[in-house]
Amino acid sequence: MPDGSDTILEFSSAVERNGRIYLLARPYAFHAFAGINEYFDRLGRRLQTGYDRDGNSHVGLLPFVLLMQRQALNAFEMLATFRSYEAWVLLRPCLESALIIGKWVDDPGNAVLWDDKRNRFEEFKKAYQGKGLQSRSLPQSAKIQAVLSRVNDEFMHPNPSYYRRHTRFEGMGEQDLFLKVEFFDDNDDSEAHSLAFLHVLVVIVDAVDELFAKLFVGQAGPAPQVTTVERELRSRADSIAAKHELYRRVLTELGLWDALPAA
Repeated sequence: MPDGSDTILEFSSAVERNGRIYLLARPYAFHAFAGINEYFDRLGRRLQTGYDRDGNSHVGLLPFVLLMQRQALNAFEMLATFRSYEAWVLLRPCLESALIIGKWVDDPGNAVLWDDKRNRFEEFKKAYQGKGLQSRSLPQSAKIQAVLSRVNDEFMHPNPSYYRRHTRFEGMGEQDLFLKVEFFDDNDDSEAHSLAFLHVLVVIVDAVDELFAKLFVGQAGPAPQVTTVERELRSRADSIAAKHELYRRVLTELGLWDALPAA
């Protein structure tokens, strides 16, 4: 039986190998994510130069955009090594940051409340937990908040779905069973989560871009990218959704894909 050091080295080796396999198997995901990553720069430029109708800058929102980009990059690294269960955990602050931006644009008082969370915790909970995170200013805020809720339910706690997702039993003779927990996604799981991740991320960035385009005077209108991503990836999403209801649910509930074929 390998000792602790061997186990760590074997795991690290498997992670590195998986990263290479992923890029060979899913070059579409790499290129799609690269385009979405560039889109964050557009959001940053809007904040750096934008003023609202009252002449106010909203540059204080810029750290949220940078955090969104950081978390998306870290999440994609996990996704690209067949560890979607970690990717969604890392994407969670990206989802929350977009929703908080909407809350602050709704009412600057929400920013004051956020900063005083420790002293006004009950008020904070009402404004920043569950459906309280939905806002008027952020397009598709209800759908984005629903994805956040799903991530919280399925990836943040060892509840039944998390417990069972990677647990496997294998026969070892007539009376013996071998119980194991997989550390990496299988190929179909990886495909479904990759397509869900890319789609929901572009939905989020599109929503924030539209919010900024409306907020700031004299800037170019929104330039939504979701149609392009859907055109390029729709056939893959349809194909994996048709394989199993689980994959269809990943795509719709986490990825916000619609009009997918039934399994």
